[in-house]
Amino acid sequence: MIDRLILKELVVKSQCPKDKRAFDIAITESGLDLLKKLDTAINKLDLQVIGLSNDEAIILSGLLDKGRS
Repeated sequence: MIDRLILKELVVKSQCPKDKRAFDIAITESGLDLLKKLDTAINKLDLQVIGLSNDEAIILSGLLDKGRS
């Protein structure tokens, strides 16, 4: 899966400087842009399914965070 993400230039792989047997994976700017688009689409879908307005969703999120702490 990582190799496919590398081919699509969504992540880069480099050798770990502390352990030559391991690799570090970092997301690229293209990968971050894609995540932002996906996040926006998922948020819109969530709001449609639940039936909340954006303001209501923000309030709910804050209340849930408060309840978890």
